[in-house]
Amino acid sequence: MTKYSNGDYKRLGKKIRELKKNNKLVPYEDLEVLQYLRTTYKESLSDIFNILSIESRKVDRESIVTYRVKRIESIISKLIRQPTMQLNLMGDIAGCRCILKSNKEVYRIKEILSQKLFVKSCNDYIENPKEDGYKSLHLIVAKDENDTKFIEIQLRCEIDHNWATLVEITDLIYDTKIKEFNSNHILSTFHKLLSKDKRTITTEDIIEIFKIARKNNYFNKISSVFKRNYIEVRIQWSQIQRKKGHNFYLIEVTKDSVPKIQSFTNFNDAENEYFELFRQNNNANIVLTYVKDASYEQISKAYSNYILTYHQFFYDTYEMFAVLLKNSFKNGFISIFIFHYSMYLEVLYQNIENQHNEIKSFTNMNDGDYIKTKVREWEKDLKIRIGILIKKNKKLNDSFNRRNIESGYKFFIIRVLMIFYSRSFNKKLKNFINP
Repeated sequence: MTKYSNGDYKRLGKKIRELKKNNKLVPYEDLEVLQYLRTTYKESLSDIFNILSIESRKVDRESIVTYRVKRIESIISKLIRQPTMQLNLMGDIAGCRCILKSNKEVYRIKEILSQKLFVKSCNDYIENPKEDGYKSLHLIVAKDENDTKFIEIQLRCEIDHNWATLVEITDLIYDTKIKEFNSNHILSTFHKLLSKDKRTITTEDIIEIFKIARKNNYFNKISSVFKRNYIEVRIQWSQIQRKKGHNFYLIEVTKDSVPKIQSFTNFNDAENEYFELFRQNNNANIVLTYVKDASYEQISKAYSNYILTYHQFFYDTYEMFAVLLKNSFKNGFISIFIFHYSMYLEVLYQNIENQHNEIKSFTNMNDGDYIKTKVREWEKDLKIRIGILIKKNKKLNDSFNRRNIESGYKFFIIRVLMIFYSRSFNKKLKNFINP
């Protein structure tokens, strides 16, 4: 016999809405009921995760599969956003996520799962993206038709996953609610434009993206958070990797402090700690997840919005700069080209500077042979990232130098100014890296 009935959960959902409507806190005993509901999904979630893990590896050997139980604050928030939603019928209390290389693999996994699981519903936000630009394939599944515990499976390609996590990073750092309420019009527009693929995004879109980014100091604000977190997060992770059988991760994050990562060997211990942390601060941004034998690269990609040390956006940005520069160069728009070129070099230098400063800070660490070994790995990782950025810059500059430009003073002026800015950048970079 279950501890609580569907009627109990239904009444609790109504009670929570009423409490929040009157700006009252949810009592501890009611939070305990929510916590109990969350834990009842353990067995079904684990079984479906195992199936998804096995099948996804057959399609994409580098696929990343995680599972999570919906955060208490997210359950409460969804009850408020959807007034007719019954707590006991909420289909995404427990969920798995699979990140694959492309949408081709996404649809292949969908077909395989349809043969192995009972699929109650499918929402294809790839073919029909949400209004804010969100793209993913959502399945509500159960092990069979008789199972009453439904699990949500989110299937995403890497590009769409990167977009979704960047939205959550923005929400955290700028105190917005883009993901839930679309509350900040300017940054909502920014992310909606970023959601466009390479075939449909226009030069005007890219200009607007950088206009919004510059106005909101976006590059500097995000990169400064990553810079603050990198070393301490990697130290935490290196300590976790020394533990055996720790596949459950509890990550607590705020915009003003370094993320805290705890690891556990079993679900119950992790859940108990999650509930205790939430009880102490019910506004905390905490995720409990399971990733089997995770590497730092996997966890930082799957949960970049919690790890907050890296995001692919900063590398994708340079492709957008290239579009703007090539367009203004082709049309001979001197002032527009120089404006975007100087902004491009500023962002590039800032990114390289942040990563190089992280390397320099490693020299002050003296924490045993194990940490020293890890530090060498981190330095190598950062130097590779810096090398990628420098190569991207060289490739962009070479693309202009190789062009067969028609005669004309506009093209001549652009090339002269470009050489001037490039030399200034390279001198600044050389003095910085080799003081």
